[in-house]
Amino acid sequence: MESALKEGKLKLVRKLTGEFQMAVCRASQNNRLVQMLKVLLDQIRQVQTSTLFIKGRAKEALGEHRRLLQAIEARDANLAEKLAREHRQNTLQLRRSMVREQLRKNRS
Repeated sequence: MESALKEGKLKLVRKLTGEFQMAVCRASQNNRLVQMLKVLLDQIRQVQTSTLFIKGRAKEALGEHRRLLQAIEARDANLAEKLAREHRQNTLQLRRSMVREQLRKNRS
């Protein structure tokens, strides 16, 4: 992901981010969760925008992923959960901002 980011290949970063999320999800061995994430990722892919396209967000997201992976490798479940929730919250806030901005543009 980092080399794709350095090369400015944000669409590839987006794809690899989804793969990272699926790998983490599969590691949970929770088939229902895996299926839910698959559906969510399919829906997100249909939208041509991504929070990763916001200036600086891709680098920030990779840092969040790196810290999450470190917590998982350290087998610190509480920290991993906290970091995963923070990452989702950050993404959700950015997505809401994107939707609000699009609504403003559509009204103009």
